[in-house]
Amino acid sequence: MSPKRLEHFHLEALGLKLFFGTERVSDEVIEALYELAEEAQVYDKMQALQAGEIVNFIEGVSCEQRAALHTAMRDIFSSPREEKNAKEAAFLAQKEIEKLKKTASLLDSFTDLVQIGIGGSSLGPEAIYLGLEAYCQKGKKVHFVSNVDPDEIAHLFRQLDLRKTVVVVVSKSGSTLETLTNESFAREKFKRAGLDPRHHFIAVTAEKSPLDHLVVPDVR
Repeated sequence: MSPKRLEHFHLEALGLKLFFGTERVSDEVIEALYELAEEAQVYDKMQALQAGEIVNFIEGVSCEQRAALHTAMRDIFSSPREEKNAKEAAFLAQKEIEKLKKTASLLDSFTDLVQIGIGGSSLGPEAIYLGLEAYCQKGKKVHFVSNVDPDEIAHLFRQLDLRKTVVVVVSKSGSTLETLTNESFAREKFKRAGLDPRHHFIAVTAEKSPLDHLVVPDVR
C-alpha cells in the first residue's frame, strides 16, 4: 500500500475523509460502479429519499408505503432541504435536540446513567458510548441493561448510588416486554430506596406510546 494509492483513492466532504485505497478497487472498478449507480438511478432515488417522498414499498402492506426521512436529522447542520416533508422532519429533529440539551443540563448532579433497552435500542447507543468512552466526563459512567436475567440487573443496582442515578428507558413502541420488565424492576428499586422515580427516569420512545410519561420534570 503506497501513499500515492491512498491519495488517489479517497474522497473528502464536510471535513470528513473516506479512504478506500485499502480495498480491492481499481480505476476500472470505480468506473463500473459509477455506471451501475447511473443505471440503477441511485442519485435520483437518493434525492427522492431526502426530499421525503415515499420510498418504502411492500406490496399489499399499506402501512409500509412511507418515507424514510433519516437524513432530515442531519439537515439542521448543513444545506437543509426545502421540500415540505423534509423541512418538517428537520424542524422536529431540531426540537428534539433542544429538548436533549435541556435534559442534559438537568443531569449534572447524576454520576451514573443506566440505559434499559434491547436490540437496536441498546446495541447502537452502546456502540457509540464505547467509541466515545475516552471523552467521558470524569466521575460519570453509563451502564446498559438488555438482558432480562434478574441477577444481572440486580448485580448492577447493588453497585449504584440511586440518589445519583438516572435511568433511560428506550423503546420505540413503548411496549417491548423485555424492556418493560427491566424498567419495572428498576422502578421498584427506586421506590424501595425512598426515591421518586419521576425524578430519575427518562423515556426515549414514540410520542403517545405507553412510556411517553417517563420524563424528568420540566422537560418536554
